[in-house]
Amino acid sequence: MTKDIKVKDVHEAIEEARKICKKQQLTGVAHYGNYATLNDVFDSIMEALEKNNMFFSYTTYIHDTPNGSYNCLQCTISHKPSNSKKTAEILLDDNGKGPQGMGGAITYYRRYILQLMLNLDKPDPNTEDDASFVSKGGSQRKRTGDKF
Repeated sequence: MTKDIKVKDVHEAIEEARKICKKQQLTGVAHYGNYATLNDVFDSIMEALEKNNMFFSYTTYIHDTPNGSYNCLQCTISHKPSNSKKTAEILLDDNGKGPQGMGGAITYYRRYILQLMLNLDKPDPNTEDDASFVSKGGSQRKRTGDKF
């Protein structure tokens, strides 16, 4: 049995969860180096979210506009005791590769949207530390090998 932490809302619960998230592993392999897979992200956050009475869900949907229809991914992080939630949405692009490209985009963005919503550090494959891709001042930092 875990001790419930008393928090006011999802934002405070996220801050509490961040304190106890596990270090992200880098088990994915790409031509530019290793990266945290979706399972690596899940492994680093699941226990912390559970201890803080939070859960997350994903939804895909079509967003219709006068300029066309777009595939979107929505991620919602909910805090059970306060019934509060935080939601983020992102447009998906299949890069002209059809269903397989869309599947890859969904997996890719599921990984990154969670990291961003939880304000998790992105492990830097070029260093031994867990340097954040967002500095403490909030500005983006370019790492060696990244193409921004």
